[in-house]
Amino acid sequence: MGKFGTLSVLEDLATVNDPVAGNEDDIAARFQTALDIHNALVDGMLADLATYTSSAQLPYGGADAAIMQEVDEWGTADASKAAALGNLGLPLRNYESTIQWTRLYFERTSVAVLAAQLDAHALADIQNFHKVLRAVIFRNTNTVGYVDRRESKLTYDLKALLNADGQAVPTGLNGTAFDGTTHTHYIANATLTATYLQALIDTVVEHGVDGEVQVFISKTDEATVRGLVGFSAYLDARVTVTGANQIGNQSLDVRNPDNRAIGVFGGAEIWVKPWIPANYQVALDVGGAQKPLAVRTITGSLSGAGSFRILAEHEHYPLRARHLGREFGIGVIGRHKAAVGRSNNAAYAIPVF
Repeated sequence: MGKFGTLSVLEDLATVNDPVAGNEDDIAARFQTALDIHNALVDGMLADLATYTSSAQLPYGGADAAIMQEVDEWGTADASKAAALGNLGLPLRNYESTIQWTRLYFERTSVAVLAAQLDAHALADIQNFHKVLRAVIFRNTNTVGYVDRRESKLTYDLKALLNADGQAVPTGLNGTAFDGTTHTHYIANATLTATYLQALIDTVVEHGVDGEVQVFISKTDEATVRGLVGFSAYLDARVTVTGANQIGNQSLDVRNPDNRAIGVFGGAEIWVKPWIPANYQVALDVGGAQKPLAVRTITGSLSGAGSFRILAEHEHYPLRARHLGREFGIGVIGRHKAAVGRSNNAAYAIPVF
């Protein structure tokens, strides 16, 4: 039962061999608690990376920097305003897995088997969430002419991170201007070097940071990154280090080797993430007011359609269902707030998942 994370509400069901029929109300309540925990864990995956919204499109930045002028006692500065750079579209799609929990099935199925079924479908939801997230971050091309069939019925484009498509780029905090026809946040290098990784970090930092910079890497690339000049590792608190000059207040998380912060490089915290492919790295400005991504759910959802849920055939019988599912979409809204690098080839290409 460990695929959810910590689901103590289901632990006592794992050994129950009684049929589901006759216990549906109690099981439905426990399943809902388990689903609430599951959805909280999934939401936590993107807490620093994404904003949740029901909007189909969100505005992007400002094209013109406002001007400060010196004036005398009676003077008035020239009027200036920041023009919008255009809207960034967000998709909305429906994802389901088939279960077909019928009355006849409940008469022949134990509570333990049903709990295991819920666990398996929840794992599928996490895997699909990772798949959608990877597709959004690593795809360096825009989706032109997306049709929002599920809600607004509008047609608009879904943008990648900055990819030299000609859209104007917000001016940096130090006044740096960027050419939208050439500036890209998808870079590549033949090998994973300190110079390359610093360049990836700087690609985000040069736009200004209002949160903190983190770099996501795969477990495959951890040893290489640890060996880079300038990398400072977080230490395992279980190990006594003698004769070392490194002192810090951050201990290495020893519980989850494929999803943890391992140290610092170039002012950025380095994280190993299970959904990052080998030979790719992602630098992000996280935790600030402007997030790199947005998660879209439907407007005015009264039944948690943006969450993973049992799609019951009848509200009075919440376990009678043919599907479990989630309706959501992930899109880029802070095009300059993240950058993606490929470290095994001089040319960037979308990874094969």
